[in-house]
Amino acid sequence: MGDIWKASEEIHDMMKELVGKYHPDLALVVDEIIVVFTEKAGKATVPGSASRVSPWMNIVGNTSYKFMIVLPADKWEHEMTTLEHEILLNHHLFSCRVDEDPNTADLKFSMARPDVIAFSENVEIYGERAMFSPKAEEDKNPLSSEED
Repeated sequence: MGDIWKASEEIHDMMKELVGKYHPDLALVVDEIIVVFTEKAGKATVPGSASRVSPWMNIVGNTSYKFMIVLPADKWEHEMTTLEHEILLNHHLFSCRVDEDPNTADLKFSMARPDVIAFSENVEIYGERAMFSPKAEEDKNPLSSEED
């Protein structure tokens, strides 16, 4: 594993701005989200990752983070535009979820999977019907249609 370091205040400010615009559920814990860099991107389709920070990590590090976003420095610094930085950071923020229990006001922290999975070539052929949802039990089957 290569070096890991905390992202700059500028990147944390970008994250906080995105939370303010698009993630009202994260507003209560925006200061408990840490963004870090690794030297190189892995082989994942989406560079970087988002995860919960375990209580063990917080104890060892004497911190109180709820979420950690890991970004690949090689791609971020050499292959991505400012807009792509925002898109990637926002993608990882959409994975982070905070739900408040209406009865106890306790906060529950979790990670969400992307809503759709698709191949762009298949979407070019079939449109949105070629997008599959990992939450299939909640969604209508994308292959069925009244237009068939």
